[in-house]
Amino acid sequence: MHNPALLPSSYQRAAERSMAVLLNCYLREYAQPRGAVEEASGELPRALKIHPHVLSIRFPHLEKACLIAHQGRLRSNYVFCSEPYAQASVSRVLDWRELASLVIAELGCEFPQAFNSELLAQVENSLSNLQQYYAHPPSPGDSPFLYSEQMLSAGHTYHPAPKAREGMSDVDLYAYSPELQAEFQLFYFGVSERCFVHKSNVELHPGLPDLQRTFSGFSDQPIVGVHPWQARFLLEQPVVQKALQDGRLTALGTGGIRFSPTASVRTLYSRHSPYFFKQSLHMRLTNCVRKNAWYELESALLLDRHWRALPQALPDFTLLSEPAYTTVDLGDTLTREAFSTIYRDARPIQSSPHPVYMAAALFGGTADGQLLERALGGGDALEWFREYCRLIVWPALHYYAHHGVVFEPHLQNTLLQVQGGKPRHGYFRDLEGTKLVGSRLHQTMHPEIARSVYYSDEQAWRRFAYCIVFNQLSEVIQHLSAVPAVELWQATRQSLHDYQAAYGNRESQRIILRLLQDRKLPVKANLITRFLREKDRNATYVWVENPLR
Repeated sequence: MHNPALLPSSYQRAAERSMAVLLNCYLREYAQPRGAVEEASGELPRALKIHPHVLSIRFPHLEKACLIAHQGRLRSNYVFCSEPYAQASVSRVLDWRELASLVIAELGCEFPQAFNSELLAQVENSLSNLQQYYAHPPSPGDSPFLYSEQMLSAGHTYHPAPKAREGMSDVDLYAYSPELQAEFQLFYFGVSERCFVHKSNVELHPGLPDLQRTFSGFSDQPIVGVHPWQARFLLEQPVVQKALQDGRLTALGTGGIRFSPTASVRTLYSRHSPYFFKQSLHMRLTNCVRKNAWYELESALLLDRHWRALPQALPDFTLLSEPAYTTVDLGDTLTREAFSTIYRDARPIQSSPHPVYMAAALFGGTADGQLLERALGGGDALEWFREYCRLIVWPALHYYAHHGVVFEPHLQNTLLQVQGGKPRHGYFRDLEGTKLVGSRLHQTMHPEIARSVYYSDEQAWRRFAYCIVFNQLSEVIQHLSAVPAVELWQATRQSLHDYQAAYGNRESQRIILRLLQDRKLPVKANLITRFLREKDRNATYVWVENPLR
């Protein structure tokens, strides 16, 4: 049995994890492209002498370096096994704040800017939240799907502040975090008919105005439900206070069925609702303030209509539709966005005869090994991986090559149905990250809507290659440790050839050749993007060695 006294504290684990993701970001995005990392040589601190692998990571502009032991480069990223040491005449251990300050100061010299104290605060906020999640791990419950949404305690492997949630108090953290298995009712507003906005592509079952009215327990007027945290934000806005005074809005309070936040925090799920509620939260979560921008409301409906018109050639794949939205129009953009909910179809998940898991729970940074073992079912891991490629890689490639639809199929947007230890069905979700390429419809659109929907050829290639090769396959291959990585990459190459033989066209052949032959491929640079305070849609990309070659 484990002796709890010998286990690392939740703070220690959180600090170690925070430094590991920060260093892996720095290495991939900055140090490695500049040749600023190497295996250490010469005199080492006593604590590092017992380790066979020690990195020397340089901060060239600062003329400083740190030393840290690692277990060898494990397929896609480094697994560290010591504290970082300042490489100086007298080496000493660096804490997370000193390490983060070195990274930020180095970037400030490369991209001439003042020290980004906001980023340092985000790293601290992420670490503090992570400590709470480690101290209170979720329990499985009776819904494998919901459990998989709640277990991403450490978040993105390549983000400098993966659990940063600016604006969440300690009380809010426990009330609204999926990692702490939060569950809550919505806060409802009654809305005058002239201010209520409801747009839909299809006749919904039940109709969305009735859906919210039924679930809230209120009646007699249009109803809009918002996240309780967002309700506090809204009630502080002068335009909302004026609307409450003149009767355009009525604050009805909390009620109705209870919702659980999914991994994105702002998208809510209830087994009693046929739709996920993707709501605005005017809170910065990792990179962005997670609101439904007005043009994203319109683009979700446009993309949903576009998708419905396409031939569905792959029977083992489903895109979760987003057929409608509701909001309030008080004559300003802020409240039109802040009251909004996009409705995502949950019925394909709820009607599945077999367990459905979010892929990030199987292969994310702190994935539950038992959940992955359950999904594998003790079978042939290589064959399991081949099926995963067919269900996930093939649809991303197919709709890109045949129809110019570029999904954002990172692990958190990927769901997998598993039966008896075998993948049976793949799902993508979240039309916000889905783009179109090669269409001229955008010439008749508002520029912001067009910018939200359409990608250039190069933007499309960057998104596809990054999500499939690095955010998907590299993470999956890292966690399927029972099979040598070289065999899994070979299986990936074969799966691409198999797709081409079954469904390919000239465009898919071009894409596959780039995947297999380009010396370097693009990866999203979350650290540099956050340092430069860029919007996510203007993210920086860097180019790294192609593991498929």
